[in-house]
Amino acid sequence: MLRQIITYAYRNIGRTRLRSALTVSAVSVVALLYTVLASVGHSVTGQLAGVLERQQIDVVVQARYATTPISSSLPQDVVDQIAKMPEVRSLEGLTIGRRRLPGDVSVFVLGIPRFPELAARLGVEIVRGRPCRAGSAEMVLGERVARALGVTVGDRVDLGEQGPWEVVGVYSTWLDLLNAGIVVDLADSHRLTGRPDRVNMLFLSLRDRAATSRVIAQITRAYPTLAATSSQRLPDLIAPFRALASFSRIVSGLALVVVVAIMLNTFVMSIGERTSEIGILGAIGWPRALIVSVLVGEGLMLGSAGAVLGYVLAIPSLALLQSHFTSMLAYIPARPHVPVLLEVWGMAVLAAAASALFPALYGTRLALATAIRHG
Repeated sequence: MLRQIITYAYRNIGRTRLRSALTVSAVSVVALLYTVLASVGHSVTGQLAGVLERQQIDVVVQARYATTPISSSLPQDVVDQIAKMPEVRSLEGLTIGRRRLPGDVSVFVLGIPRFPELAARLGVEIVRGRPCRAGSAEMVLGERVARALGVTVGDRVDLGEQGPWEVVGVYSTWLDLLNAGIVVDLADSHRLTGRPDRVNMLFLSLRDRAATSRVIAQITRAYPTLAATSSQRLPDLIAPFRALASFSRIVSGLALVVVVAIMLNTFVMSIGERTSEIGILGAIGWPRALIVSVLVGEGLMLGSAGAVLGYVLAIPSLALLQSHFTSMLAYIPARPHVPVLLEVWGMAVLAAAASALFPALYGTRLALATAIRHG
């Protein structure tokens, strides 16, 4: 029976090629927009939380009232006190700043102590050159930044009042956010950001992961101006990440409404034109459930085709956005995220089933004689 449903549904789609193509195209546009926006959200939030979890970073600390890590500031004496907590196995401080480079390329400036150790934990691999040295005006560029600037190892990048800095290495990492950054030694980052003896964030690895909640509570009580959270909940701590998550949910709802409207219009017209055919199918013995299944099957096929097409079109679309919006380079992923395909497909299938079911039930409720004489 399933083969019969698929065969007949496919044949009906082929009978109205233009209308089917327009429906698939409209769904694919909505799927494309959703894929791009959702991939940006996944890139910034999902990857960040994932890398911290994989590298056994249990607690993240920043200033309580800072909306972003860039606006956070933690004095060195507080860092030293937290490092001496008995539950803390290791602690890494990180400075984060923003810098506009030639060509209107906006990047993150990451100040990292002991670059090889932290780079290994974050999955950062130097593909060309070597790590930077402290106090030598050297930097290591992410692959995406090096490509956007058209520079390589041995070239110099002008940092304004700090003068030209030498590119001594190019790194690559699976984390898109870090690929759009430049890395310097922690002491050099203090000079670039104008914040001596301060870091923006702390990453704590605990001796016992079961103590995570207790350590967070201790830090919160002892330092009211600090905010501590588990690595999995880091995106909830940062206002722009929360906004991205909320925006993605709103876009999901709007996209679902638009897809339902598009496909509902298609099936109201299609089933209205085929009422006589539906009556004939009933007259030759097709049960109502089978006829409804065929009509819903058409919707599922059209919705699935539109979802897949929109996801595929997101690949060149993201590349186009990267080349034209270099100031947003850090937030635009290199490719759409695979989990988004499941989301957009599920959204399209749900919308297609809902859109086809009502017209199908309405079109099959007529008496056979009335349906056959229709039109």
